[in-house]
Amino acid sequence: MILGTAMAFGISTLGEQAMIPTSATADLGKPSFSHASPVQPTNVKPRKISWWRRHEAKKAFLAGAKAMEKKDPRAAASYFRRAHDLDPNNRDYHLAVEIARQYLVTQFVQQAEKERAQGNRLDALAALQEAMRLDPKSPLVAEFADTLAPDLSMRPQVMRKEHEEAAAPVQLAPKRGNRIFHLRADGPTLILQVLNAYGIQAVIDASVKTQPVHFDAVDVDFADAANLVKLVTDTFFVPLDASHVIALADTKENRNKYQRQVTETMYFPGLTPSELNDVGNIVRGFFGFDHAVVQASQGTVAVRAPEAELEVLNQTCMEMLAGRSELQLDVRIYEIDRTRETNVGVVLPSSTTVFNVPSEINNILTNNASLIKQLLASDPALAGNYAAIVAALIASGALTGSVFNSPFAVFGGGLTETGLDLNGVSANMLLNSSEVRQLDQMQLRVLDQEESTIRSGERYPIMTSSYSSLVGSSSSTAIPQIQYQDLGLMLKVKPHFERQSEVSLNLDLRISSLAGSTINNIPVLNNREYSGIVSLRLGDSALVVSAISKQDSLEITGVPGLSDIPGLQGTTNRQDATDSMELAIVITPHLVRLAHRGRAEPMLLVPHN
Repeated sequence: MILGTAMAFGISTLGEQAMIPTSATADLGKPSFSHASPVQPTNVKPRKISWWRRHEAKKAFLAGAKAMEKKDPRAAASYFRRAHDLDPNNRDYHLAVEIARQYLVTQFVQQAEKERAQGNRLDALAALQEAMRLDPKSPLVAEFADTLAPDLSMRPQVMRKEHEEAAAPVQLAPKRGNRIFHLRADGPTLILQVLNAYGIQAVIDASVKTQPVHFDAVDVDFADAANLVKLVTDTFFVPLDASHVIALADTKENRNKYQRQVTETMYFPGLTPSELNDVGNIVRGFFGFDHAVVQASQGTVAVRAPEAELEVLNQTCMEMLAGRSELQLDVRIYEIDRTRETNVGVVLPSSTTVFNVPSEINNILTNNASLIKQLLASDPALAGNYAAIVAALIASGALTGSVFNSPFAVFGGGLTETGLDLNGVSANMLLNSSEVRQLDQMQLRVLDQEESTIRSGERYPIMTSSYSSLVGSSSSTAIPQIQYQDLGLMLKVKPHFERQSEVSLNLDLRISSLAGSTINNIPVLNNREYSGIVSLRLGDSALVVSAISKQDSLEITGVPGLSDIPGLQGTTNRQDATDSMELAIVITPHLVRLAHRGRAEPMLLVPHN
């Protein structure tokens, strides 16, 4: 069995290796792939590329050119690599990858020089090591390494040492051009005639069926014609050299016996041992590769399988490592508290005193004769004016506790003049109003279809039970059991990236507060919940509004029926209060990283055994 090398990411191959990031936002410290660029024979016809792949390659190349204009060779190398993978026939894409790589090497060398000038030896060594990882044969890197650390001999250690020399896979070199076929023959004859049209000689194995086959194909190249022949004759070809193949029946036994296999080592330095074992399980279980060895300490998975199936494995792993898209959620929480209280009206007393004014004056004059004599001696003009005498006694402070010391009203006249005590009457004109606005603003980074939780509030301790432990015989100690409850707002958001500019948000809102009552000394909680799904475009905002609470109170004070009399409506006092709390949540999604650019990745066909 001939051992070859596969052209795929992470494969251990001969020749120069180019380490590049897998995406425009990746870091050199994250999983990266070494990609070999074997020299293909000049007489091999370029692989047929579909219009869609050429179009996507041009888009990736333009994106890389823009990244180079912005002096971001890391992202440019990623875009150029994608363009090369989509359209390997265009040598400009491969050349652009090398240019971006060398530009990035120069940046690391310049960074190392700057760190060395500032005395940061370790940082300089780290930058130089990254440059060596990208291009260990660069004269610029070698010269700077000798001046920075000639005693460390860094160049041989940074790259993995290749222990074996492996031959490249055999590549067929058919004649170029398209052919037209209208054949009626048995299987072996059909294989000989079709392959001979492209200059390829075939050796037919005895296992190939000789049943008659009708074969019609118009304007097909060698690759398409060979695939069609394999399908109609149920065979597969094993290249012997550039112009000879052996054709065998497509059975599991023949593939295991004759099909050439290649050994590939895939590097996953960013995965944990558990994640690396998961990759190994996928390789063995899903693809059926029995020869797969996981080396968790080195972060590698070594696989031995047919080249065509390894290519499918490589593309599948690239899609898996691309992960999920990442979004940024801008969340703004507005809380508005309003309080308004008014108190307007007249409050009448619930009881009053009615008295005869002349009788009360006579009682005061009789009971205070000595004070009156002294008052008249000092002011003879008051003689005979009893009302003025009583007023003078009250003003001087000599008379207290009488009905005339408090506000009163009189009506009538003469001996029937009557007084009414007005003590306890009050008029109110009060207005209190307040408004409090509170804003919480935060940003969240969350993966596609990953739930994120936002909490705003406090953790309130609630004693759920109490245990008593006896100490001696006369005393005990109570041991409480405390449970902390989240009070306030809790919002769970789970985004789902649907298309290139649309996203759906799965919202789950819960608001918890104390109800103010207890059961068995345990506080009762008020919970309000809302859940729903909203779809919107990236950059648009989703608004969730909730009236958390609203309290209205009205108090009327007055004499029943009195306010209904015309002209006496103002004798009633009205006191009302309104207290409300409103909540508004605004969520705006933004795309940070797009993992998969198309709605669906290309279909990968796995040859069956």
